[in-house]
Amino acid sequence: MITKILHMKSKIFLLISTFILGSLFAKATDNKPDPGKKEDIMGSVTNADNKKPLKEVSITAYLSSKKEKVIITDGCGTYAFDDLKPGVYKFVFEKEGYRKVVKKK
Repeated sequence: MITKILHMKSKIFLLISTFILGSLFAKATDNKPDPGKKEDIMGSVTNADNKKPLKEVSITAYLSSKKEKVIITDGCGTYAFDDLKPGVYKFVFEKEGYRKVVKKK
C-alpha cells in the first residue's frame, strides 16, 4: 500500500523542464543587457521517472501576468522561444495526464 502511494506521488511530478537561458540574464563578464534587445530561450521537457523526452507539451510564457507566447514541444521534447522581451518570465508547462508545472526565470 505504501509503495503504491509513493508511486502515485511520483507520477504527480513527471513533468520537468530544462532551461538553456542563453542571454536572458547578463553573463558575469558582460555589462547590463540592452533593455531593447529581444532574447531567446531553448530547452527540453522530459519525463522525471524515465528521462524520456515529452512531445506535445504546451508551454506558455507570461511577462508581468500577460501572455506573451505559447509553443508546443517537438517530437524530441525540445522547444525554443525566440524574440522574447527582456524580463522575468513565468513559464507554464501543461500536458494532458501530467501535473501542470510553473517555473519563473
